[in-house]
Amino acid sequence: MKTSLANSSIAWVLPAIVPGSGGLQTIFRHIMHLQELGARSEVFVMQPPYEKTAGELATIAEGYGCENVTFHPFPQIEGGFDVAIATMSPTARYVEQSDCAHKCYFVQDFEPWFYPAGEERINAIASYKLGLEPITIGNWLASRLHEEFSSDARVTPFCADASIYHRLGTDAARGAARRERAVCMIYQPGKPRRCAGIILDTVRIINRMDPSVRVYLYGSQSLAPQDVTATNLGLLTKEQCNELYNRCSVGISISGSNPSRVPFEMMAAGLPVIDVYEQNNLYDYPDSCMLLAEPTPEALATAALSLLDDAKAASSMSARASEAMAKLPIELETAAFAEALEDIVLGGDARKATPARLYNRAAVTASDEARAVFHDLCAASIEAQYKAPVVEGPLVRLSIELPDDLSGVESPHALVWHAADQSDMRDFPLHHTGERLIQGVLDLEGYYGAQLGRYQIHAYGVVNGREQLFAHCERGMGSRRPEPGPTGDAVHEAPEARPIAVDLPIRVEDALDVRPDELMVPRKSEIEMIRESSSFRIGRAITSLPRKARDLFRR
Repeated sequence: MKTSLANSSIAWVLPAIVPGSGGLQTIFRHIMHLQELGARSEVFVMQPPYEKTAGELATIAEGYGCENVTFHPFPQIEGGFDVAIATMSPTARYVEQSDCAHKCYFVQDFEPWFYPAGEERINAIASYKLGLEPITIGNWLASRLHEEFSSDARVTPFCADASIYHRLGTDAARGAARRERAVCMIYQPGKPRRCAGIILDTVRIINRMDPSVRVYLYGSQSLAPQDVTATNLGLLTKEQCNELYNRCSVGISISGSNPSRVPFEMMAAGLPVIDVYEQNNLYDYPDSCMLLAEPTPEALATAALSLLDDAKAASSMSARASEAMAKLPIELETAAFAEALEDIVLGGDARKATPARLYNRAAVTASDEARAVFHDLCAASIEAQYKAPVVEGPLVRLSIELPDDLSGVESPHALVWHAADQSDMRDFPLHHTGERLIQGVLDLEGYYGAQLGRYQIHAYGVVNGREQLFAHCERGMGSRRPEPGPTGDAVHEAPEARPIAVDLPIRVEDALDVRPDELMVPRKSEIEMIRESSSFRIGRAITSLPRKARDLFRR
């Protein structure tokens, strides 16, 4: 029996390797730490046949700081290994069917919650019943596995990299004026558990209740709807995130399943944090360092504004958050994982008892004012849906008249989408039809199947040397035009407070007598290409797997 992890061989099975994944960053951090301890890791990847070569996978992993590790572009474990580690539910079967002496399951989230009732959900539940030794990140997952599956897990804590996430100078050195009256929010429509709709409604309420509050959205390339006044920062580097956390007064990160690492990184930077009050958030967040609000936009807005208006409470929470995270450096997390793995290899039983709750405060509830504001916003939204102008034909002509000082817009194009998560976004090129007129004809029916509902249309172009939004509108689509109402004009005036350099209305009208050269053929948007390059459908058809993998699943 081995006395340590030195000279051990470890096979990791991953569902995919893509850039920019927090879960992969955690895995590769553990792999590199185990390598420092003398353990050899090899990575087997569950992907469609020939999607990426071993070299391509290794190159992506290098972006996470993972080097000198062997990658295999297939998921079935080949060769003798002391330990095999599953990392998501689709990989668990490969580990369970391997001939490794020790079979583990690194659980970073409760995957059954990712899926609606159906096959994928059932398969995710089944993965916890295969007898693999679980190692969880955080206490809530360990509690959940114990209560639902009688599976006792070893636990690693949520930590933060202090070399990246920290205060930028002391409060005294920064001064109160240096910290903006601002809230930053993680906005990721592509991840349902990040509750993008609740985030947007929270912003709308804050916009209405206190227009002086600046809101920053970040975490994805997705664009916020035109009625949301916020600065969209897109994808940020880790260092830029830390700068943002030091600039703002409050951070909101919603965790619909296992807590995200983001709130802990915010706390390490001294930022007061708000999340939703749900069972999954009661076991890992200390109640002295953050606020949990009822999972409604009005309660989240109430919590944010209460911290912004109470500098003493916010300062105290900031100090306690920094102190708490100073005791949780990232090295503690990697050491805890290695100790858990070593305990498994040595046949130990260092399992943690069912974790107790850390957060024992009551949930923040919505103020009467916030409830009233949200009620009005909901009523206005319903009215807009039924009274918004609609187009009668399948072709739509956009017309944008430029002011004299903006006649030099280059490479104009329109991003159009119907789905809330922008998954159907199309990029239509536009063209100059006059000195100060940009136009284009869009075939909405051809590319969206004449879906009824509201369409977002954002016009971009190179203005003063940089790409920026210069016009936008929201458009309904249906079979008839409703009676004129408050929003019946075809020209949509943009909100004055929208934080973009130029903001012009777009005239949208039915396009009749269209010449062939006028019809704009959409190209793939940058967001769509990013999605395609990093997408991997968990639970894809078994026929897309290598033959040996299919045989494995059919045993």
